[in-house]
Formats: sequence, structure tokens, C-alpha cells
Amino acid sequence: MLKAGGTGQVSGADTARVSDESIRLTMLLRSFMTHGHLIADVDPLNLREVYKDSPTLAKKFRFPDESLFALLDPHSYGFTNEDLEREFYYMNPYGGAILQQKSMWKLKDLIKAYREAYCTKIGVEFMHIAETEKCNWIRKKFESLQYDTIDDEVKLHMYTRLNAAHSWGSFMASKFNTMKRFGLEGCESFIPGLKYLIDVAVEDGCRGVVIGMPHRGRLNTLANVVRKRKSVIMGELQGITPDNV
Repeated sequence: MLKAGGTGQVSGADTARVSDESIRLTMLLRSFMTHGHLIADVDPLNLREVYKDSPTLAKKFRFPDESLFALLDPHSYGFTNEDLEREFYYMNPYGGAILQQKSMWKLKDLIKAYREAYCTKIGVEFMHIAETEKCNWIRKKFESLQYDTIDDEVKLHMYTRLNAAHSWGSFMASKFNTMKRFGLEGCESFIPGLKYLIDVAVEDGCRGVVIGMPHRGRLNTLANVVRKRKSVIMGELQGITPDNV
């Protein structure tokens, strides 16, 4: 439900206009949920800018088509620059974490919140899922990230885990530079992320975890998540059995 104006009241003469705006705004917000992952900022090397004039490379790196940006442009839905400064009363109890923050929104602030949820460093494709409960769970999690706060103690704990992953990887690269180590270069955040996932699972009652993963990052996971003795790992790389380490 959407109403224009600060009082949240709409006259009979404005009913058709408000209804039209409600439909257009709903379509805009839904586009962020449906297409936001396609223009998310997942290009840390800025390849889009470097190769923007090369259609072949653009296709190889899957740069988003310009038409996708239009889908998330409020002007494409008939909203003007003046509308961006207007306040809208938008009530949707099933709309996710953003719409639960408040009912009165400036249009520009509402768009900013949705862009922050779906078009930043992580993209999520979920609107094709048939189960409503699953969709709502994903929507709530991603939309609420921008409102979550992390205290300094937790940040320091995460940094310590990240540093452990980086240090172990650097040491192994130096010590066994001619051997396959399946390092995590560029993806060290996987370790604190996995450990945090396990921590939360344990808090919720989990008593056992089975990890299945590719070769990349396996040694780091064994050392810093499973806590296999590092001396044993280094011994095995040199052909020494654990009993002799």
C-alpha cells in the first residue's frame, strides 16, 4: 500500500494517481530483487572500465548490458527528479527487512537502501525460487545486512582469523614453493567466513559438521578450521607419515 504526502492521507481525486504510483514503485523495487545481482559490483579489478570498448572481452567477462541499468532507474518507471525528493508512505508487511524499518520513505532513500542490499559487493539471485518461505528468508537476510552493526571485539576476532589464513598461506607458499598447495590467494576471507558459519551453527545446537570442498583452500581449511596440526600437514607434504612427525 502506498500513499503520497507526509500525512499518509489521500483525497478521492488522487486515488488513481496514487494507485498508479504504487504499482510503478512496486515494479521498481521488485526489479532490484530480480535483476540487482546482474549489476552488482563484483569486479574488483575494474575490468569493465578497462575493456569497455571491446565487445568480445565484454562478453567474456559478462559485463552487464546497459539495458539492465535502465531496469533499476526510477525514470524508467515514470518517476521524475522531483519525485526522488518526495516522501511516500509504503506499507508492505511481507516486503522484507528494508520496509520494516519505517513506513515513510523519501523515494531516493528507498532506492538507495535497495541498491545497497542487492547491487553492492555481493549479488544474490533468488526470485526464481518457488518456495515463498525460502525467498522471504533470503530477502530478509540480504536487506538487513546494511542495518547490522558489528562491535570492535567481533571485528578484531574476524581480523585475527583472516590474518591466520593469510600468514599460513604465505608461509606455505615460501616453504613449499614448488609443490601444489591449493592456496587461497585472494580468497582468504573464506576461512573466517567458514569459522563464523560453524560458530553460529553450534550456537543453534549443531553438534557435527561435514565439510566437502574443492582442492583450493583445503590445506588452509585443515590448518585453521579443522585445526589439524600444522606439523602433520608439512610432514605429509614431505612424504613423512603422521606417526613420525
